[in-house]
Amino acid sequence: MKTSVITTISSKGGVAKTSLLLGMMMAAAATGRKSFMIDTDPNQPITKFEQVARENDYWDENLVKTTTILNKDANQGNLQTLMTELASQDYHYIFIDTKGGEGEFLGYVGQIADIILLPLGLSQAEVSGTQETLQYFDDLENPKNLGDTGLSIAPIKTVITRMPAPSQIVKTQQYTLDDIVANFDPLETRIPISSLIQNLLSYGLFHKIAEELKNESDPKDRVQARAFLNALVPYANLGDEVGAFLESDA
Repeated sequence: MKTSVITTISSKGGVAKTSLLLGMMMAAAATGRKSFMIDTDPNQPITKFEQVARENDYWDENLVKTTTILNKDANQGNLQTLMTELASQDYHYIFIDTKGGEGEFLGYVGQIADIILLPLGLSQAEVSGTQETLQYFDDLENPKNLGDTGLSIAPIKTVITRMPAPSQIVKTQQYTLDDIVANFDPLETRIPISSLIQNLLSYGLFHKIAEELKNESDPKDRVQARAFLNALVPYANLGDEVGAFLESDA
C-alpha cells in the first residue's frame, strides 16, 4: 500500500489548515483507513483534538496515531527520522500540520510531502497570503542567487474552504471566487462552511460520535448522527481527488 504524505502550508495563520487535515483524517477513519498525524504547530491543535477525543471516548487508537514535532529548524532531523520509521508502517495517510509562516523547517516539509494543500477562503487577504506562499516555494525551487541549488518541492494545489452556500455568496466573494478559479487552478472539491467542523476541537472522531447517536432512541439523535457523517463527505471527496491527482502525477 502506498502511503500518501499530505501537508497544509500557508504563510498566514488561521486559514483552516488544521481543520482541513482533521476533516480528511476523520473521513478516512470513517471508512477504516489508518492515518498518522504529525503536529508541528506550537499551539498543538492536533494534540488538543486527541486529548478531547479521548476524554469524550470518541477516539480510535487502531485508526489514528499522533505525535508532536514542533516547527523549529533544529527539529528537522527528528522529523526526518520519524518519516524513515513510518516508511515501513501500514498507514494510508501521513498528515503534517504546520504553523503559518516560512522557514527552513517548512521548506523541508515541502520536500518530503507528496502534495501540499493550500486552504483558501473567499477573501482578498487569503488570496494575498496564498500568493506569498506560492512565491516562497517558487523561490526555494528557483533560487535567485547563482550557484544555489533549488529544492524539489511537492506539487502544490489550492483548496477552496469555508465555501458559503450558493444563495449566500455576496458579490465581492463571487469576484474573489472567480479570481481564485482563474489564477490558482484549485481542486474541484470545495469545502463548505460547517458549524460542526468549526467546532470539531470540542468533539472527537465524527464516525464514533455518529455510532453512539444512532443507537439512541430519540429520532433527533439519529438526525444528528447523519449530520456528523454528512459533514465528512466533502473531505472524503477531497481525499479521493487528491488520490487521483497523485496517481496521475506519479
